[in-house]
Amino acid sequence: MQPCAISTEPFPVAIDEPVDLRFVEDNARPAAEGDEIELEADDCDEIEYSGDMFDLGEAVAQTLGLAIDPYAEGPNAEAVRAAAGIVKEGEQDGPLAAMLAGLKRD
Repeated sequence: MQPCAISTEPFPVAIDEPVDLRFVEDNARPAAEGDEIELEADDCDEIEYSGDMFDLGEAVAQTLGLAIDPYAEGPNAEAVRAAAGIVKEGEQDGPLAAMLAGLKRD
């Protein structure tokens, strides 16, 4: 369940995200002293750990957390917009909208 970005009503959401993580020991990568490190695309899914264990659940939770659409709109979003008087782009009425429409280039 996720709240709608417009109405705040919760609605069901499905996430289909591939999880490809690589756990590397904390000391596996040489530390740069004050130098910048340029990461490759494969390095972005590397998670450093120390000791004998790593937290797989936390890694999956963070990956799925990044996959969630923070501005997801639920089924009642359009009705809430209409009730609030919010119209789609290009459907504005009024004298200012008419003046701005006259400024558009064809």
